[in-house]
Amino acid sequence: MKKIIVLLFIISLFNCTSQFKIENKKTNKGKEKMEYFDIEKYKDWESDTEWNSNEIVKFLKKGNDRVEIYFYKKGIQVRLKNTQNYYSTVKTYSYKNKLLQGVSHEFYAIDIGIYREYDEIGKLGREIDYDKPYKFSIKQLIEKVKKNAM
Repeated sequence: MKKIIVLLFIISLFNCTSQFKIENKKTNKGKEKMEYFDIEKYKDWESDTEWNSNEIVKFLKKGNDRVEIYFYKKGIQVRLKNTQNYYSTVKTYSYKNKLLQGVSHEFYAIDIGIYREYDEIGKLGREIDYDKPYKFSIKQLIEKVKKNAM
């Protein structure tokens, strides 16, 4: 009798383990690719003469897009914005392996949307929803103002 119980217990362990692995495979299907910082991405951008670039910070432009690249001791920060609106995307990268560490979005220098933070191997660590405390998002507010202005 004890052998049957032990055998059933072992079989159930293997059964649960395989379900766990299948579940993980399903959740990783839509996983984003790891992103690395590459200065070559901006090689065809021209220097933004409105700002002074140096070895710590680079100001580049291409059409209506502007990018600020800050080289810190612990990391690299890339701020991408467009002159047609007041939104910007800020990405931080590890200095040693150039792997993406965090992504945030701003509107008039105020954090909006979801901030995503990644660990040293590119796995999503935490998320902060800056729109959660409010009844509506900045985008919804803009649409409401546009609708009421007409």
